[in-house]
Amino acid sequence: MVRLGAPDELEAPGSGRYEMRAGERFLVQSAGGGGYGDPQMRERAAIDRDIAEGYVSARTANMEHAS
Repeated sequence: MVRLGAPDELEAPGSGRYEMRAGERFLVQSAGGGGYGDPQMRERAAIDRDIAEGYVSARTANMEHAS
């Protein structure tokens, strides 16, 4: 959505260019990433990095990955 909440609000196509004025709002929605490959085949260091960065909890990571 471009110019969210304004009288001239419009639903934008998948891509485009729009000039925005100060104070105007827009909303971007996109699909979430589902990952790639078998999560149990990941290296432990990669899993530890995901935990440290908050992408997954230690509890969930340890439930899905046998060390």
